[in-house]
Amino acid sequence: MTGNQGRRFSEQEIAKIRRFLTETEMTISEIATRMGCSKGPVAQINRKFDIRHYNGRRTVWEMGPAVTAVPTQP
Repeated sequence: MTGNQGRRFSEQEIAKIRRFLTETEMTISEIATRMGCSKGPVAQINRKFDIRHYNGRRTVWEMGPAVTAVPTQP
């Protein structure tokens, strides 16, 4: 595997990481390995989009308000 240091994620890659964070039980480390990057960018995307709240823990999280908000049907 080649390194990708300094390379920006494409919109599709960001969407894929967001999907992994919202729809799977994968840890940040597992997502980073799958995407071929370090944990930092995955954690940064998590914070930016307010997806998971770890509350000082490493493996247990709650979904953030941006994810748990249920859209109302007209």
